[in-house]
Amino acid sequence: MTKEKIGIVVIIVILLVGIGIAEYWKKSDNEKPYGVTISIVDNTTRIISWSSAKLEVQPYIEWVSSAEYDSWNANNVISTTASVKEYINSNDEIYYRYSVQLDSLGENMSYTYRVGGEDKKLRSDNAIFNIYNADQEQFSFIHVTDSQGETENDFKVWGQTLEKAISTLPEAQFIVHSGDMTEDPNVEQQWKWFFQFSKSLMGRPFMPTIGNHEQLNEEASSYHTHFTMPLNGANKLIEETSYYFEYSNMLYISMNTEGDIDEQTNWLEQVLEKHPQKWIVVSMHRGVYGGSRFNEADDWVQLFDKYGVQLVLQGHNHEYSRSYPLIDGEAVDGQSNTITEGTVYVTMNASGTKFNEKKKDKKYQAVHFQNELQMFGTVTVSATELIYNAYDINGDLLDSFTIEQ
Repeated sequence: MTKEKIGIVVIIVILLVGIGIAEYWKKSDNEKPYGVTISIVDNTTRIISWSSAKLEVQPYIEWVSSAEYDSWNANNVISTTASVKEYINSNDEIYYRYSVQLDSLGENMSYTYRVGGEDKKLRSDNAIFNIYNADQEQFSFIHVTDSQGETENDFKVWGQTLEKAISTLPEAQFIVHSGDMTEDPNVEQQWKWFFQFSKSLMGRPFMPTIGNHEQLNEEASSYHTHFTMPLNGANKLIEETSYYFEYSNMLYISMNTEGDIDEQTNWLEQVLEKHPQKWIVVSMHRGVYGGSRFNEADDWVQLFDKYGVQLVLQGHNHEYSRSYPLIDGEAVDGQSNTITEGTVYVTMNASGTKFNEKKKDKKYQAVHFQNELQMFGTVTVSATELIYNAYDINGDLLDSFTIEQ
């Protein structure tokens, strides 16, 4: 064999080895856990869940008090086996969702954890989450919506919005998303980008509300592939697409505007009746009082009035809108940003790159604009007041109001 031929063979071998290595890392990346999220069940119960294209034989979470963490080989590390559910999207791709519920966690405690399976090379990064005292004097959370995107850059922007929100309110204890997380729920790459650019979700509970881009034609397998929520929602609805939890002195309810409205009306009244709290906050994707009206949910509004719901968080319109405090659809205070009665309905502008043209002003709107900038809200709750601040991605405060009790 001539030197030239030997050289060609060597080059081919090198190329084949390089391709093999690339394919190996590509395969490993596809098998590594992603989409790690934390869900709130109650003040001291959390669900840790994650996604994978690989069926793990022994999926688990390792966790330990952060104050006592030394190494994963220490005797105080707890290993808890995860449950697994299989989902198939409309592209006939199979994905797996793993979840573990951690009960009776200690108040005023921090926990370090990681998730994985039998293959030790495919574990997640370490992360830390906190459990707070149920009787805390004050707590805060972040409100975002419509991160909806198609390209990697779209989700980079979503990640920048989320990080700006966290840097603006670093004490935020959880994050609420009012729906439409991706453009096409059956394109898994969009979900991977969604989580890739929001790694901070591993350290704070993320409580999503289902939108019209998560539930299509009464099917929501992509939503289930990526989130595990409390199992206390309305009957006859897709599981986990409506839910509630109590947190300190607040009742939080997530409604499904894509599901059976009447069934949820009955469930909503039962929840409101059985779980009275000082503060009641509702999240729903399509807004009953936003740039447009979701009239199908008018029965919900009657219950908001009856049980004194103070704040409704909305999405869908991709613009900013804040109602006057309303009772039976009529403003009870048309001037002040300090509110003592009625329900305020906030439609947050998109946290992603998609904006809609500003709709016509409505008589129930106190504030209404389209600035074509990503936005987020911060909510601070105490014994006597709830403060909502709306910011753009530059950190400029664009709207603020206080509800007093």
